[in-house]
Amino acid sequence: MSGKMLMFEMNSLMLALSVDRAVAPLDVEIVPVARKNYNKPLEELLDPWSEIYDEDAENEDYTGAPLGGTMLVLCELEDKLDEVLSALRGAGVGADCLKAVLTQHNREWDAVKLYNELRRERQEMTGK
Repeated sequence: MSGKMLMFEMNSLMLALSVDRAVAPLDVEIVPVARKNYNKPLEELLDPWSEIYDEDAENEDYTGAPLGGTMLVLCELEDKLDEVLSALRGAGVGADCLKAVLTQHNREWDAVKLYNELRRERQEMTGK
């Protein structure tokens, strides 16, 4: 795989399947994130060998509320960002879905922190 996409709160199975079909030709792996892992660092969610996926590990699960909307985090996709965003639009992912690129700055954040930051930035840009 050349890149991954972390998927949060994609509650519509039809939309999730549409997204998967749209980005598959671009060699993008979809990683749906369970709500119990929303408090884990984003970079750990990408690693299938991470301790967070070890059922015997003593990790505390996230027990808070849902994020409040859909969020996608694009990881290692910088070289095909325009193609991926176009494919997402074609799959029906609208502007209401928050999107971010995993960076050195945010890779240790958890989903809740990233979602709140993206919402704050959107509110600043739209004035709402």
